[in-house]
Amino acid sequence: MSLVSNLQKKYLIRSRVYFIKKCIFVAIIFMFSFTILYFSKNYVLYHVNRIYYTFITSISHFLVDNGFAIDKVIISGNKSVSKSEILQFVDRRGTIIFLSINDLRDKIKSSSKWIKDVIIKRVLPGTIYIEIQEYFAFANWVHNGVNSIIDNTGHVIVAKSGRVNNLISIYGDNALKNLYFVREILNDNSILSTMISSFVWVGDRRWNIVFSSGLEVRLPENNPHIAWNYLTYLNRTSNEFVTWKMVDMRIDGKIYIKQ
Repeated sequence: MSLVSNLQKKYLIRSRVYFIKKCIFVAIIFMFSFTILYFSKNYVLYHVNRIYYTFITSISHFLVDNGFAIDKVIISGNKSVSKSEILQFVDRRGTIIFLSINDLRDKIKSSSKWIKDVIIKRVLPGTIYIEIQEYFAFANWVHNGVNSIIDNTGHVIVAKSGRVNNLISIYGDNALKNLYFVREILNDNSILSTMISSFVWVGDRRWNIVFSSGLEVRLPENNPHIAWNYLTYLNRTSNEFVTWKMVDMRIDGKIYIKQ
């Protein structure tokens, strides 16, 4: 029995060794085949891409030579961004047929924070129209110790910037949540609204308005529009309005004036 048992053990050991060698051999063959296939694939792809590029380049030159070059680029709508900044993204060496409108649009749009959108039209045989839609500066917004330039929706155009003198200033970290009031006051077409220098959001609940003359008006938390309308009435009817230094309208039904 012991002899048979020993023979069985030796057979099992030989079988396992053979199986392991076979697995190693298969693994080597697999790795070798995979390596050959990988490099062959890259080699083939390289030459396919090279042939494709050569073909496209030849077709592009043919089209350019036969009247489909980019002869004219017409740019409109740009004020903060110069034409030269836009033209640098237009490759005029290729044909207008192969021009990627989407790629060109993305490059131009991402080149400046002032650009809101870009509309590009291709008019054969050789004209490209580029319409730039820019953000319009509305105000300086002073918040958290920095000045930002915003449009009339509160979109931050330039996050950190020096103060622009010909824009009104809005003070307050949370002031933009009540930006609608600022827009309404500035758009009411009154003489008084043209004299405003800045808006100050106070206590996260009400506005102070500062005028270029130095006058400070403290508006109430509730119904500030009514207070503003009465202030415009005082401006029209009082000869002493220009001498006032402060008008406090915070308490309903009462007005305190400091000259």
